[in-house]
Amino acid sequence: MTTWPRVIHRGRVRCLSGSKAPMTIWRGSRNGLCMGRRAEMAFQIPADTLLAQANASHPDYSAWVSANAGSGKTFVLARRVIRLLLNGTEPSRILCLTFTKAAAAEMSNRVFAELSGWTELPDEALREKLTEIEGKAPTDAMLQLARRLFARALETPGGLKIQTIHAFAERLLHQFPLEANVPAHFEILDDQLAIELMQNALGHVMRSARLGHRPDWQEALNLLIDHMGDGDIQTALADLVRRRDGFGRFLEMSEGTKAADGETGLEAALAALAHGLDLSPSDSLADLTASIPFGPGFDRDAIAALAPLFETGGKRDKDQAALMRALLAADNMAEQVSLWQQIFRKKDGAAKADSTFASKKMREAEPSLSGRTDREQARLDALADKRNALVTLEVSRALFTLADGVIGHYERAKAARGLMDFDDLILKAADLLRPVNAAAWVHYKLDQGIDHILVDEAQDTNPHQWAIIRQLGEEFFSGDGGRVENRTIFAVGDEKQSIYSFQGAEPKWFADMRRFFKQRANEAKKPFHDIKLRLSFRSTPHVLRSVDSVFSIESTYDALSSDKEATVHEPIRQRDPGLVEIWPLYEPVEQEIDEDWAKPLDAQGDLSPPVQLARTIARTVRHWIETGERLEGSGRAITAGDILVLVRKRGAFVTAVNRALKEEGLPVAGADRLALLDHIAVMDLLSLGDVMLLPEDDLSLAAVLKSPLFGLSEERLFDLAHQSGGRRRSLWDSLKSRAESGAPADADFATIFAQLFRWQSQIDFQPPFDFLAQVLGPDGKRQAFVERLGPEADEVIDELLSRALDFEKTQTPNLQAFLAAMRQGGAEIKRDMGAADDQIRVMTVHGSKGLEAPIVFLVDGTGQPANARHHPHLVTLTHDDPDPLSDHPDLMVWKAPTANQPTPVKQSLSKLDREAEEEYLRLLYVGMTRAEDRLYLCGYRGKREASENCWYEVARRSLSDKLLEVAHPLSGDVVHRWQLEGSFVAKDGKQEGQKNADIPHAPLPHWLRQSASPAPTAQSMLQPSRAADMQEAEHSPVPTLGSDLAGTRTPQIHDWEPRRRGSLMHALFEHLPQVKQADRSAAADAYLARMASDMPAPARKALLEEVERLLDHPDYAALFGKDSLAEISISGQVVIEGEIRSVSGQIDRLLVEEDQVTLVDYKTNRLVPTDPRDIPFAYQVQLALYGHLLAPLYPGKAITCKLLWTASPAMMALSADQRHSALREIGVDLAIGS
Repeated sequence: MTTWPRVIHRGRVRCLSGSKAPMTIWRGSRNGLCMGRRAEMAFQIPADTLLAQANASHPDYSAWVSANAGSGKTFVLARRVIRLLLNGTEPSRILCLTFTKAAAAEMSNRVFAELSGWTELPDEALREKLTEIEGKAPTDAMLQLARRLFARALETPGGLKIQTIHAFAERLLHQFPLEANVPAHFEILDDQLAIELMQNALGHVMRSARLGHRPDWQEALNLLIDHMGDGDIQTALADLVRRRDGFGRFLEMSEGTKAADGETGLEAALAALAHGLDLSPSDSLADLTASIPFGPGFDRDAIAALAPLFETGGKRDKDQAALMRALLAADNMAEQVSLWQQIFRKKDGAAKADSTFASKKMREAEPSLSGRTDREQARLDALADKRNALVTLEVSRALFTLADGVIGHYERAKAARGLMDFDDLILKAADLLRPVNAAAWVHYKLDQGIDHILVDEAQDTNPHQWAIIRQLGEEFFSGDGGRVENRTIFAVGDEKQSIYSFQGAEPKWFADMRRFFKQRANEAKKPFHDIKLRLSFRSTPHVLRSVDSVFSIESTYDALSSDKEATVHEPIRQRDPGLVEIWPLYEPVEQEIDEDWAKPLDAQGDLSPPVQLARTIARTVRHWIETGERLEGSGRAITAGDILVLVRKRGAFVTAVNRALKEEGLPVAGADRLALLDHIAVMDLLSLGDVMLLPEDDLSLAAVLKSPLFGLSEERLFDLAHQSGGRRRSLWDSLKSRAESGAPADADFATIFAQLFRWQSQIDFQPPFDFLAQVLGPDGKRQAFVERLGPEADEVIDELLSRALDFEKTQTPNLQAFLAAMRQGGAEIKRDMGAADDQIRVMTVHGSKGLEAPIVFLVDGTGQPANARHHPHLVTLTHDDPDPLSDHPDLMVWKAPTANQPTPVKQSLSKLDREAEEEYLRLLYVGMTRAEDRLYLCGYRGKREASENCWYEVARRSLSDKLLEVAHPLSGDVVHRWQLEGSFVAKDGKQEGQKNADIPHAPLPHWLRQSASPAPTAQSMLQPSRAADMQEAEHSPVPTLGSDLAGTRTPQIHDWEPRRRGSLMHALFEHLPQVKQADRSAAADAYLARMASDMPAPARKALLEEVERLLDHPDYAALFGKDSLAEISISGQVVIEGEIRSVSGQIDRLLVEEDQVTLVDYKTNRLVPTDPRDIPFAYQVQLALYGHLLAPLYPGKAITCKLLWTASPAMMALSADQRHSALREIGVDLAIGS
């Protein structure tokens, strides 16, 4: 394939056919996609990168792309989608899976923005674009295809499927509900309802266990209480519910193991678990306990011989001798075991040292004693481990027994409501695609619809999600598919950035699936490219080389990927200077205890390390902005939006840095995640609800009065609450009394009480949403919250209102129930920090995935990478085949306290710790690679020393050989700047500033200082058939059937449902003229039999005769001829009494001739006027409006308006004078046309 070098200049791409020079990209674009922020400076893209991008996006090749941070993963993915479309692939046959909805939206926007741009490009520009994409000149057919792709992608049924894997799974299950055994119209379970259902299930099982309704549950709970706290029991059971698929597979797949020996269900699982814990079926606690005293080297005779010897020794030996004498005299097994443990073990159960068990004198007197003691200690260690395994097995049995009940109740509650959670979507979809039962049919149907699978951020895909992709993609290489088209699979990701293990992601699966699909492609003799993208379009050499230095040693790069090799990053910005600094670690200093009782209990002192570091960062940023400091790599002045502060986890430092930045007057985006119930705005609004329900709740009322709802000061609140002689009445009564006093000084209390009283008077008649919407909207309290708390208050208020709406859909809408539901289930809001406009962002490294910033502060709390406090309550025992598609059960087991853990559990926890440490280092990689120009590594520690393997220490050790001491620009403290050799050219910011200064500033437009015009009122729609209704007060009622209107009544026929009869006649008049005359009766009979089967036969016959009489009438031949039009919609505007009104109606029949236009409206009235002057006023208005709207459309032609009375039949024209008069009557002030 030929890949031409390209030049990208300010967004325009030019292909240089035949040129040998590498591609040139102007900064300001990332390989053709605009990046913003950076100055315009040309860079050269190496030819090998261009070739890698071309191969990765080639529509005929399957490809697996490992892409460094900032190397343009999204660009390659979008380019591949576009090339697939250009290659003729139907949009509906492309499945693009992304990790998040935001990523799916960004991908869709990129693809559609590119395709929509092609519709407007001149032919030559489009040819250049396609040549750049395809590496060859396009044909005319491809040019035309490219112009149509945008509409094709939008209009194709099914469309271009760019979605999350959860969205795909949901669509798949809706498509095959019967095969998947799910409700046909299931809905997705929201987090709050999931918590409620979980708590209900836990409560049901716990209550039944305590009351003894289920003896097995009661026995299990009693056992658990002996080993776990109440909170731990509920947490472990909730964890089992969340991992119910693994638990179910554990139960199911254990039945086929050798250890199960024919057992089923829970007993089979426990047998398999016992085998995994190295227990045999004959092992029991009673037998184990009985085997503890008198081991092989210390039988009764040996102990009897040792006792006199030890009595000759020192005090410790004599104590041992006393224990031996007591052991020999004891006849109770429990006492013997206790004494044996005292002889050989310490109080914590560990083995006694030789010198503790026996003095040197004793060991010399009995030379065999040391060896015998060692063997006995080893035996006791093995027995202790087996005892721990037996206890672990029994506690696990108890947990599983209760969990089975909780899971069953939870699943039944979901099924009764037709609900599925996000885990269900993935698990059910994966089960649906397994090669059993109906899977063949499902695969056959999918085989007809998907030709290309693309997976974004593949390193974050968990094993169950991979199971779906594997089952789908495996068909592409089997040769057994239903079609012969070339089918491909594509994945792009970076193991080094796999940081979502808490969502089940396992980075090794990215490499495992690469090997799997590569092997399948090779077997099918289909091309498969394994591609690495190393060129970074984001960061300066200083940042990238520091990353490579940190991950250049085996202990760090081993954690990043299965390749087990040092990182290599190639910068496109080769000559741009950057900066990497390591600030000194902030350590605790002695400070006096603050005795201020008014401060919060968790308030941090001004000298605490997190506060000190936070203030330093805030002052440094303010200094940069105030002094106009510029980024060396771009020459652009630093702004608040350039700053990104990253932490490992939210905690004291995040609070401190947000406060410090605000104190320095800097714009801050706020927290990246908000716990709804923890936000002060939500607390205040819930407290308002409490006050509405119980005004005597003094604490809630005080919180409401001080909140932004009323903004009462501390002094005014004290003045209101304080009562001489002590409190004798509630705060509400005090407020009411002061409000009713009429004193000018209490005017604010009067206003507040009036508002509260008005709200309270409405809550019995308003659902929660209406109440909150009234408070926040018309009463203006939303603005008060935003003014005091910042823009993030808007988001939590919106979420609270959304929760209120959701609550009203499923519950009785009353305020008390809503408050209880809100406080029962928490909620978390994830904010889009990428959309923060010129604000400093403070967030976790997890939240920063996919983001970047010119300046990054990477802050480390220097704690341990892995901590036993983070261990789960349930552990999966390690085995060699964790493939979710395999038949090997995942053995789940209770995690005992550290001292009582059996060896297999310890081994599994050690594995978890290693994986946590590896992810910790991957987090460091992600954090460092967010920086474009500058990277600041800083940290603080508490009372403990910084962990040896924390971010700060790992980076400091790796960069220590090239650190130069420099002074901090504000404090003068020594900081360490990392040095990188090379020729770097700083951009001249003065030239940019001078260039901008030379641009004349245009005066502001006058409208900018004017108040906005009031919003136009919505125009009411006027229907011609009802236009006279507004005049009913001034006019006589429209005559109806049976009135005294002069006229002739037609012979009585079946007046069957007049309105429906009229609709049927209109339909027949519309369609029968298109039917041959000979076939009309049969067609009409069939229509009426279908549409009016309940209509009496005489009525149907009379209706049909009436229609045929009109259609066959010679006077109306032209009206129903081929040149006439039926059911013509018409709309426009008229001015009625100075107000513009929209008009919309439908003309029954329209005949346009050379010199006139005739419009006809059918009337099926039984009473027909004999004189046009007796036409009902409403009908006159209707025809007049139709004629008024038609006149401008047919200039020079006479407009004739007629009524066709079907009952006579008779045609009656409305005169021009009548039309004018009707329009004047309803206030139309425009003269009507002819």
